[in-house]
Amino acid sequence: MAQNSETVSKSNFAVTVKKDGVLYLEDNKIEMKQLVANAAAESKRDAAFSVIIRADGEANYKTVIKLMDELKGAGVTRFGLATDLGDGK
Repeated sequence: MAQNSETVSKSNFAVTVKKDGVLYLEDNKIEMKQLVANAAAESKRDAAFSVIIRADGEANYKTVIKLMDELKGAGVTRFGLATDLGDGK
């Protein structure tokens, strides 16, 4: 048995907020309530769990804040915000 090996178990959700407020977990449309429930369960299972949020440039900022607030209320404490730095296409 290796004595200096490390098992890395990193899980995260990649969530996209579209400009019309629709949420996607990976490539699947999901309601906020279900997303929060799934994230809460995963967070309890894995202390290193995180949620990466990517929002369309025209997405409502309030939707992103509400999502983060709901996730935090469900026990998710690790977040990342992603953006595209491309030419806007």
